[in-house]
Amino acid sequence: MATLARDGSALPTCDSPLRNIPVTFEQRTLRILHPGYPDNCNGILSLPCVDPIAPSNKEHGLYHGTVLVAAQIVANNAFGGYLSTDRDGQHKVRDEIPLQGILTGRDYFFIVPEVDDYPIVPSFRDWQFPHDQLPESWPAVEPSAQSVQKCVLTQSTWAVERAHLVQQAQADWFIRNDMQRYGRGTCPDINSDYNLIWLRSDLHKPTFDALWYAIVPKPVVGWASRNPPSDLNMRRVPITSYAIHVLVVDHPLFAAKYHDRKVPHLGGVAREYLFARFAEAILIRVKPFILAYKTRSVARFITVDDEDVIKVEKLDGKTLFGTYGAGGKTRSGSPSKRKRAEDPSPAPGSRGEWCDEESDTDVHQTRGRKRFRPWEDPTSQRKQVESKLPELSGPPSLSRSFETLDE
Repeated sequence: MATLARDGSALPTCDSPLRNIPVTFEQRTLRILHPGYPDNCNGILSLPCVDPIAPSNKEHGLYHGTVLVAAQIVANNAFGGYLSTDRDGQHKVRDEIPLQGILTGRDYFFIVPEVDDYPIVPSFRDWQFPHDQLPESWPAVEPSAQSVQKCVLTQSTWAVERAHLVQQAQADWFIRNDMQRYGRGTCPDINSDYNLIWLRSDLHKPTFDALWYAIVPKPVVGWASRNPPSDLNMRRVPITSYAIHVLVVDHPLFAAKYHDRKVPHLGGVAREYLFARFAEAILIRVKPFILAYKTRSVARFITVDDEDVIKVEKLDGKTLFGTYGAGGKTRSGSPSKRKRAEDPSPAPGSRGEWCDEESDTDVHQTRGRKRFRPWEDPTSQRKQVESKLPELSGPPSLSRSFETLDE
């Protein structure tokens, strides 16, 4: 028996991997729009539609709950916000589609009640972790009895390695946000077992650390009962289970093989670290909005006089590009000397996150290039901005390993 949405349609489940994405298909995306900006520059987030509408339907959308949490993170943890089909927020999506349902539209406005011009978090390093505010849809991870070194995705014991949920490159963010509180143990640092999972090597650095996918709660049809002994009181309801959510579809074989695959043996990792990894994978996709050379209202988690505060301010396109574009930072993420003279307290999240020396997915830059100033040459602005965006598709040769390796 299928679980029904409010409109009577069947809710899909993630009991098996998404197998019906063809090898080649027309990519379809869902956009989250900001009501405080004009129509031509208000897309704050774009996500590929990878969740099947129904097992027999080859069309895809996105789970309402996944999209909603992503938008709330981008809007500086605005967990009271909701999706709407209109700019004024009158037509709430939740009135028609439950959180376990599939969004099939192309554009949705994210509405924060009574705040039209809400700020956007420009990067993961600017994001403050929402302690004690995680959505109820993100349950605690069930402790696992599995002690064998197996890949949590494939159960393979071949070529497995330890993978950090909060990456080692984000150690400064980890400390500033007091994330060690979730590690427990005698030394609850970023290398705590609660922040580590086992992954096969091809599913680790080239894909997981490159933010191709995240591990998120997905609805699964299950049984619930007020009085378990009585069959008459049993009812079919959606429950949640952690599963893979693919965010890059440049390689359809990877998406078809791993999207919606349940991850039942996470070893009892902290859900807070899973949530932080999801936030990192989402916030890097805000770059096109930030680097569009428009004035934006942004929220940055910074330190002032040894005190951590959220600073909300409007920054013009030139400042944003110089701060968050690759041209404004060195490879180590430190501001240049000229930048230090202009701003003695740069944003901690302003370095280009795809150019971090400590990252497992380093992208090397050529030294000695002439500094690009888009405001001096508007005609080349679009090409240069696009060239600075992170490479999320990865090497094409990976598809061969996904096809040939045993699970």
